[in-house]
Amino acid sequence: MTAMTGLVRPAVAYLEIKKSSDTNPTLTEVDNDWAGQPSLVYGARLGNGPTRLELLGHGGRFREEPGIYSDLSGFDTALEQIAPIVVTLE
Repeated sequence: MTAMTGLVRPAVAYLEIKKSSDTNPTLTEVDNDWAGQPSLVYGARLGNGPTRLELLGHGGRFREEPGIYSDLSGFDTALEQIAPIVVTLE
């Protein structure tokens, strides 16, 4: 757990998760260099009480411009990597 102090509310939290070489038939090492399925990006505006981070999209393929891409076509095991993420400001 990381303590975030001195935040001005509302704050926004983002979390990017990636498992290297997580390939599948659609997102192969050839399609996306060595990376396989791109990172997933979660986020939410934090308020009072627990806030669940929602899946916003992916961080892009190896040669794409940095950003958050909403099209999750071809993703499979990457979508199953984590349980729901809940953030609470104290």
